[in-house]
Amino acid sequence: MKAFLVINQSNSAVEIDFDLEIPTFPIDIVPPWLAFSRADNPKHVARLMAFENAGKLPVEFSKPCREIYHDFLLDLVRTEGFICIKSSHRYGIRIEVGRLFDLRIVASNVAAKIHNHFYPDDSFEVQSEKERSAKSKNSLFIPIP
Repeated sequence: MKAFLVINQSNSAVEIDFDLEIPTFPIDIVPPWLAFSRADNPKHVARLMAFENAGKLPVEFSKPCREIYHDFLLDLVRTEGFICIKSSHRYGIRIEVGRLFDLRIVASNVAAKIHNHFYPDDSFEVQSEKERSAKSKNSLFIPIP
């Protein structure tokens, strides 16, 4: 699994895109003007997530979906520096991070938690926008003899 971070320092937000499908949050929980945070009841959100994502993920769970999502949500809100999920889609989420925290570290920790809960058997790599652009510039550079 690969995670790609797009950091917006001015908004204290990070978009985390994945190359594999991840569970989405029901629109009732994360409409554009609200967010998922510690204030939400994880059992209720886990139940709604299980319903929303039923049959949509390419992975099988060893426990009931509600338990998997509940454990994931509890783990997520305990991430130091994590404030809330602003939005989500099938291949990524947008999170808000506390202003005094390193956005890249918090986003990497959130991405790792998603990896651990939903794709624990896959390898894992995190890449930020700057790293990707630097690598792509180097790979496109062809010296002229």
